[in-house]
Amino acid sequence: MTKNRLVFIIALLVSVLLLTACYIWLWLIRPDSLMVLLLVSGLALCLASGLAAGRVAALFCGVLVGFFSTWRVYHPDLVLWPVSRDALSALLSLPGLAFWLLHPLISLVLAQAGHMSLRRIVRLQLHNEQHKQAIRELELKLGNYEDAFRALSDKRLYRPKLHQLLEPDADQEPFLGALITVAFDLLRSGRRRQLLEPRTAMTAMQDQPFFQLLLQLSPELVAVLDLKGHILAANDVLLAVFGFPCDKPVTGKRFTDCLLPADAPRALQDLEKIVRAEARETGPYAMRSATGPYQAVPIGPAVRFTCGGDPLVILVRAESGADLDPARLVHGPVWCLSASRGTLYASPAVAGLLAEQTGVMAGRIADRYISYKDLPSFHQFFSSFKDGQSHSAELTMQPRSDRHVALRLTGWPVIGGDKSLLGVTLLAEDISERIAVERVLNHQVKMEQLISQISKRFVAVPAEEMDTAIEDVLLQLGSSENALESSIEIFRSPVINQPARYHVSHERAARSDSPHSQEDPFETVSVPILLAEERLGYFHFSMPKYQNNWLENDLPLVRLIGEIIVNALVRKEHEQQILVNEKRLAITLQSIGDAVIATDKTGLVITMNRAAEKLTGWTFAEAGQRLLTDVMHTNRPISLAGLTQTADGTGSELLLWSRSGQSYYIDATLTPIEDAGGAVYGDVIVFRDITRQKQEADEIRYISYHDSLTGLYNRTFFEEELKRLNTKRQYPITLILGDCNGLKIANDIFGHLEGDRLLIAIAEIMRKATRQEDIVARWGGDEFAVILPRTDEVTAASVRERILALCAEAEANPIRPSLALGSATNMDGSTDLDGLLKLAEDRMYRHKLMEGKSARNAILQSIKKMLYEKSYETEEHAGRMINIAHRFGRVIGLSIDEMEELSLLAVLHDMGKIGIPDHILRKNGKLSQDEWAIMKKHPEKGYNIAKSTPELSGIAQLILHHHEHWDGTGYPDGLHGEKIPKLSRVLAIIDAYDVITHHRSYKVAQTEHDALEEIKRCAGTQFDPELAQSFVNLMLDGLDGRDITAEDDVEPSETVELDSVGVGRGEPESPVS
Repeated sequence: MTKNRLVFIIALLVSVLLLTACYIWLWLIRPDSLMVLLLVSGLALCLASGLAAGRVAALFCGVLVGFFSTWRVYHPDLVLWPVSRDALSALLSLPGLAFWLLHPLISLVLAQAGHMSLRRIVRLQLHNEQHKQAIRELELKLGNYEDAFRALSDKRLYRPKLHQLLEPDADQEPFLGALITVAFDLLRSGRRRQLLEPRTAMTAMQDQPFFQLLLQLSPELVAVLDLKGHILAANDVLLAVFGFPCDKPVTGKRFTDCLLPADAPRALQDLEKIVRAEARETGPYAMRSATGPYQAVPIGPAVRFTCGGDPLVILVRAESGADLDPARLVHGPVWCLSASRGTLYASPAVAGLLAEQTGVMAGRIADRYISYKDLPSFHQFFSSFKDGQSHSAELTMQPRSDRHVALRLTGWPVIGGDKSLLGVTLLAEDISERIAVERVLNHQVKMEQLISQISKRFVAVPAEEMDTAIEDVLLQLGSSENALESSIEIFRSPVINQPARYHVSHERAARSDSPHSQEDPFETVSVPILLAEERLGYFHFSMPKYQNNWLENDLPLVRLIGEIIVNALVRKEHEQQILVNEKRLAITLQSIGDAVIATDKTGLVITMNRAAEKLTGWTFAEAGQRLLTDVMHTNRPISLAGLTQTADGTGSELLLWSRSGQSYYIDATLTPIEDAGGAVYGDVIVFRDITRQKQEADEIRYISYHDSLTGLYNRTFFEEELKRLNTKRQYPITLILGDCNGLKIANDIFGHLEGDRLLIAIAEIMRKATRQEDIVARWGGDEFAVILPRTDEVTAASVRERILALCAEAEANPIRPSLALGSATNMDGSTDLDGLLKLAEDRMYRHKLMEGKSARNAILQSIKKMLYEKSYETEEHAGRMINIAHRFGRVIGLSIDEMEELSLLAVLHDMGKIGIPDHILRKNGKLSQDEWAIMKKHPEKGYNIAKSTPELSGIAQLILHHHEHWDGTGYPDGLHGEKIPKLSRVLAIIDAYDVITHHRSYKVAQTEHDALEEIKRCAGTQFDPELAQSFVNLMLDGLDGRDITAEDDVEPSETVELDSVGVGRGEPESPVS
């Protein structure tokens, strides 16, 4: 420990003790934290003053701080100004004075410690600067030494020249002897006896450069021995050939230990002869291997003892004549390896090539100096020596320096007695420059071939395989540059729309034999891609540090590859855009509803969408490269002229027959494909199926000009055709108007469906009676009209007669068709259309008046016939009803007109039943509520028939109310009492009596007495009481006192209660009809 350091520690300890004592003293006198803070601040001020201005300033500042602290601690109430004797006495009291003087003492000690600390810091900084300067100088010297050594190693200025001047021969011995004598003369003065001792002599030999020079001048020299046979100096190269490592020196050992056991005793005897000067040279003696016996070695294994020109040393020389000249070993770059590839000896030349120190390589395995990519080759090369032959190999080394060295290694093996490999002696030849030139040439050729392959490949590669092709190029380029990873990055630019990045990894293990193992073992080399001085992207290659094989000529080639890739990406974008456009066009083509077919200029189909396939029946695979006329079979040629819009609007409409034979109406357009110069390269035909539209248009047209019920033309078409045909060419022209008889009755009785059937039947009669060119139309509700072009009155009369005849022949289903017809003819155009229509209409109504009664009678006969067929009413029933009505009418005093109406009512009162469905009328069981509701409609239907017929209009009200009951429970209006027409009340009694007394399918007949009893029972509820009593009296007067039945097959006990009105159908509230 230095004096200054000891003083500093003492000052620091004293400062700590004084400060602690001061704080304890202050806390015991006045325990105030504010005072402690003031004291700390004051002492810090003292320390700062001492560091800035010196120890005197610190002392003065401590006096002031001590005065202030003493005043505030001991005499805080003391007035200092003006100064008085008492104030001074108080401040200079013993406790206060001691506390006061403690502060400058602490300040002085703190200042001293601070100054010492500052001086120490300054000294350390100065010392560090000196060390840094010394290190920089050493680094500079080391660099100079390394450069000089590398230059000498490369140029080989010294040893080769000396070797050329001093070739070993017989005349050289006097010179060598003189050299040895000079070397030993330097040591004989006062140290001769010490020299005779082995260790002292060995040290002297190693220290003298003359012995090293001697070994270099005499390559066959194996060792220098003292007079006792101990090795003073040895040729490490020759000994290493026999497996003796240079890092384990043999100096000081007996040389006879290096000989075969059989020759060792003889060598010792011969050694004494040389010492006694009895022999100048002895031998030969066989060397042994360090590991035992051997079978073959690359140099001659025999050595001889000779005099070296000095009486104090003996030389051991190797005999020549072996495979390898010892001179080549001594003066060449020699590398001796053991069987485990450990270094036995490495010459300075080899060490220089590997940028290694000579003594450091001994014992190290040779693998660490081989480049990792050539390591397998080196192992194979080393194993090849097992055959005992010489071999050569060119390998890339991995020296400690940054540059790679290529060596041609020629080796000779040492084979053991058991034919095992004991070691290898290698001679190295630096072929870095040749390899570099060859590598440059090969690499350039390889790069040029790669560029040629890339150019050819990118010309033909499709866009979808472009990414794979670029990655393959990166893989090849990275492999050629020995990279671990390769990538290319393309920026967005006016040339490239979409940025791109591709990355590949190469299958090789990352290895770093670099001395900089603590750093990142990889580095990235980036090469810009330029196109017209614009930077478009970069190549990035990741590779191990200090293994850069990049050549200056590589950069333009790599950039050229980058340009090729950029051009390929541009082409890819263009092709992708074309593909996108084509796909967009194809999707658009397939998604539109219209059919599209494109042809080339020869008319061959080159594309078509699904809609076209559906309409034509051809798939694109079948229709491709076929003529359009083979695919589209139309009623007109498909051309610009053929598709020109005509005046009737049908120019673009075609009839297309599909492959399956189905026909379509299509609307087609044809557009030629032209370039800017007007040259035509094909056509595009767009067409769509308008079959449905045309059908709908035809239907609308048909509906517009036809009657929906009969299918005849309507009034609108009739009037248009009448105007069109009213020309001289069509004269004479005749109009026939017809009015359907009985349509209202048919609608009222049978419903409008039957009325429609009647109109349809009349329409069919009109068609049959007229010609195809005649215009037959439904003029109104029940009126028809016919235009007969080029028809005179005589021919028109025959047409009318034919119509009437067909009506007469038609079946009454349920009413026979009947027409009132009138016609008018325009012979020369003298009558206008309105007049012609008026004349035909007047004649029609005149015919209707003339034939009206007969028509109505025919209708009535049809109604009666239908009534008898549909219901249980028969002519016998009608006759009985009329007979009873006449008898009853006379009894009750009816007039002749009332008697006629009652007779007509007896026959037709139930004629409304012809409008009731048969399954209800003929049902055997009781009617359901719905069926009964339908049945109760027949009085209304009968009323409607009678009302529409003038001859029956008088009994219409009687028919309507013939099912009304006296008590108001009847139907349809629920009349009661005398509000019911009298004849309706009379008919109800007569009808009930006849139904009870006669057989029906749903009931058996009863006796007249039973019928009269039933009528009497229902008097006052269902029947008029007076009329019922009169009827009973009338009928009892006519009986002869016997119970007789109306039908012989009825037994007296077979009686039923009627539950229907008029026809025996169920009326729940009434037992009798």
